[in-house]
Amino acid sequence: MLGTAVYEVPRLTPAAGSAARPERGGWRLPGPRGGGADPDGAGTVFTARCTPGSTVVWSAPWFSGEVSGLGARTEGLGRRDVTANPVRVLGPVPADGTVAVRFSGRGPQHVPGRAVGCLSGRRLAAAVDVLRARGPVEFTAGGHRLTARLRPGSRGSAVLALPAVAGWTCAVDGGPPRPPDAFAGLLAVPLGRGAGRLTCSYLPPGLPTGLAASLAAVPALAAAAVRGRRRRPADRAEPPPDPGGKVCS
Repeated sequence: MLGTAVYEVPRLTPAAGSAARPERGGWRLPGPRGGGADPDGAGTVFTARCTPGSTVVWSAPWFSGEVSGLGARTEGLGRRDVTANPVRVLGPVPADGTVAVRFSGRGPQHVPGRAVGCLSGRRLAAAVDVLRARGPVEFTAGGHRLTARLRPGSRGSAVLALPAVAGWTCAVDGGPPRPPDAFAGLLAVPLGRGAGRLTCSYLPPGLPTGLAASLAAVPALAAAAVRGRRRRPADRAEPPPDPGGKVCS
C-alpha cells in the first residue's frame, strides 16, 4: 500500500524433503529424478515464522511446479522472461506462528529466499483507511485526460493507478505540464508544498510528428491529383463512331 508495511516477509529455512542448495537470492531445488513433475513427491519443505492469524501468500515469479501448505495446493506456471506467477494465497498462519510450505518443482528450480509473506489484515485495513482519508475529493476521467480535485494543501506525491509509460504529462494547480515521476511502476506527480488540483493527459509518443508529416503530405497529394485530372482528357483517345452494325460498300 504505497510503502506501508502490511506484510511480514520472513526468511525461509529448509526443513524436510529434497535438499535445497543455497544460491544467490535464494535456494536451488534439485527437482525430481527424470526431470518430470513431482506433485506427489517429497519436494522441499521450507519453514518460517509469522504472526498468528495473518494470511500466508507465496511469490516466486519463475517457479514451475506445485506449492502447497496450510491445507491448500496451488500451481506455479512460471517461465523466466515469458510467464510470471502472480502472488498466490495459501491460508492463515496457525496459532503457534509456524508456517510450513512445500515447493515441488518441475526439474531444477529457483526459490527466492523470501518467497513467503504474511499479510496482516489489520494493517491492510488501516492503510486503506488512511488512503481514503487523503484521497481526492473529486475525480473525473474521460478519453486521454483525467482531473483530480485534491484536499486543500495536499503534499507529497499523487500516485495514480496507471503504468508509468511515456506520453503522460501532468500539471499541478494550473501550472505548466511536465512528465510525471514513477513509483513502483505507477505514475507519481510531486505536489510541492501543497496543491488543490491535478490534471493529466496522455498523448501517444510520436503522434504529433506523425500528424505533422501527414498534413505536410496533403498538398503534394492534392497537386498530383490535379495534374492527373488535367492530363486525362488529352491522353484519352475518342472512340470510333458506332457503325450501327451496317457496312457500306
